[in-house]
Amino acid sequence: TTEDYLAHIFLHFQKNQDHVTSLLFSKTDYFLRLAKRENKNPLAIKGSYAGAMGMAQFMPSSYYNDAVDYDGDGRVDLWHSPADAIGSIAHYLQVRGWQPGGRYKYQLPLEPNISDFGKDHKPGYKIGALLQDERLKNDVDLIKEIGDNADEMVGSLVVDASEQEKSWWITYNNFYVVTRYNASPLYAMAVGELADRIRHKRESKLRQ
Repeated sequence: TTEDYLAHIFLHFQKNQDHVTSLLFSKTDYFLRLAKRENKNPLAIKGSYAGAMGMAQFMPSSYYNDAVDYDGDGRVDLWHSPADAIGSIAHYLQVRGWQPGGRYKYQLPLEPNISDFGKDHKPGYKIGALLQDERLKNDVDLIKEIGDNADEMVGSLVVDASEQEKSWWITYNNFYVVTRYNASPLYAMAVGELADRIRHKRESKLRQ
């Protein structure tokens, strides 16, 4: 069960890993508070080996603070209610700064001449700085992408499938917000690709 895992790790690390112990103590505390609030037997609650629970794979603190009753049946159930799971993830992203209609990522044609490009996908420099690169300043697609938003803060990512298959990306706020849900930027890339395919399919059906 989720409780078994959290208890095992807590006891294992408490003597020599204070920062890990503090984190797991907090998660265990949230887990027990959640079980009490939802009137569930903590020994019967199922989760992943790391303590994540339900279809949304929320850790106890996220379940406690961010999960919502989206289907309106009077209870939050991330195990059996797809509506609650989807609504809870949307709420999680919203409170962390998701911008409806906001941009997500943009692929550059080449590696930009910017110090530490690719080191952090969290927005940290102005997108207009890319036009200071002699090889990019006349790129029509990039100029169109930037538009009147030269001061917008963006991050960066290098996807390095192989030396011959590198790609360079601008990452926007919404991309970063998704990595608050799952820390892997490759996960966030996959989310973006899936969203693009769903949107394109929907648009194709509307045009028929």
